[in-house]
Amino acid sequence: MNETKETRNIKESTEKSKTKLTKKHAEILTLMNELYEHWGLHVLLITDPSTQCESVDLGFRKRMYISPQYNQIADLLRSHLEENTFYLYEDELLMNYSLFRLPPELSESLSLSFDCSDCSDRHLTFSSDTDTSDIDTSASSSNSSSNSGSEPFSPVLCVGPILFQSLSTAEISEHINTLKINPLYQQDLIEFYNYIPIVSSRELWIHTLMFFLRKLSENPITFRELSFSEKAWGFVTRDEDNYSLPSQPDVALTAIEDRYKAEHDLMEAVASGNTQEAMLRCQRFLSYRLSPRVSSPLRDRKNILFTFNTLLRKSAEAGGVHPLHIDNLSRTLAIQIESAMTVDQLNQIRSGMVRKYCILVQNYSRRAYSQLVQTCMNNIDFYYNTELSLSWLARQCAVSESHLSTAFRKETGMTVTDYINKTRIRQALILLNTTSLPVGEISSRCGFFDANYFSRVFRKFQGQSPKQYRSMIHQKTRDSESSLS
Repeated sequence: MNETKETRNIKESTEKSKTKLTKKHAEILTLMNELYEHWGLHVLLITDPSTQCESVDLGFRKRMYISPQYNQIADLLRSHLEENTFYLYEDELLMNYSLFRLPPELSESLSLSFDCSDCSDRHLTFSSDTDTSDIDTSASSSNSSSNSGSEPFSPVLCVGPILFQSLSTAEISEHINTLKINPLYQQDLIEFYNYIPIVSSRELWIHTLMFFLRKLSENPITFRELSFSEKAWGFVTRDEDNYSLPSQPDVALTAIEDRYKAEHDLMEAVASGNTQEAMLRCQRFLSYRLSPRVSSPLRDRKNILFTFNTLLRKSAEAGGVHPLHIDNLSRTLAIQIESAMTVDQLNQIRSGMVRKYCILVQNYSRRAYSQLVQTCMNNIDFYYNTELSLSWLARQCAVSESHLSTAFRKETGMTVTDYINKTRIRQALILLNTTSLPVGEISSRCGFFDANYFSRVFRKFQGQSPKQYRSMIHQKTRDSESSLS
């Protein structure tokens, strides 16, 4: 029987509505995945429990024990999770997981792949019949398998493992004794715990995930906590006869290697002056926690930030910044760190350190220039408040004035005089923003010994006079204060 025009129109309208809904779900799932990736979290869509369950705990049990019973986890995922229910589960290792069985209309078209070898590799992928022209994604192959011959499995979204509080070395040691884990592997377990992200608020975690899940499901979402027995989903202890310990578990080794790679990636981003990339890599680097070195939390955090300051200082040096500029910032930050009275104050300092070093690289990196031009720039940066001249700079560089002028303009796109003025105006902006000094005093401190000439050069670079600029800053400050009151 031929389809009527009305029937075809209904089918086409239904398909368009389904495609629109699928795109909406895809965008929500993409946003959720990007947010959790930024937090350093492990996101996994389980489409085939028999092959993917080893990824649930990042392969930890497999690496610690030769034959952990992951099939028991697979059975639980198949039989215990209901649709439209958000489960929060804490296993015997004190690690927390959030589990949610996806609605059929979403699971048919969306899949999520996760490479367990690197927790940062997460990409959303779509089946071939889904229109993704309007969705910005990175494609990768699905981890799912066919499950032929068995009852269809509705995919489960798993977010975790996470911790809701940090564990001290003493607490970890006590837990090792409770689980009867071989004491030789204490360091492996400590490194693994240091690798797991900490979410400070359990309630915030639940509410955030529930927000996304309600957007994904057309039905009401309920919340339940799971409590599986140790035999059902447990860490196999050394007393079990059916399991034997591997000779050299690589948990601690791999965690340390990953931490050093994250450190290297962060240093590269800072050295390039890429603030956005550096902040993302910093988030990744800071997800690797270090065991306390001293008993005082404040002193321990200060020591860590001193080390972090050194790391960023070396990154800026690799980015071609002169040591004098680096030392000024490094010394300022070191004083702030030592003067902090609380851990919260230290956290505020840490949040700005990466950004400040990236700005330093952006303003003072010299690695793109020849040694001659670098020397000239550094002399201008150091002596901007004196009477600089092309002849004096040429003598410092041991070349003729014409040779220096030609080389400088060729490499920088500006004249030596323009660079001198640009440097002086940059310093004037700092003083106008941070002090109440008269404009004439700022002029002389920045190397302009004629206030009128200073105003003309300032207007050339900023489009307004120094007084107008300061008035604008004061007005912005007043507006900001009034908005907070």
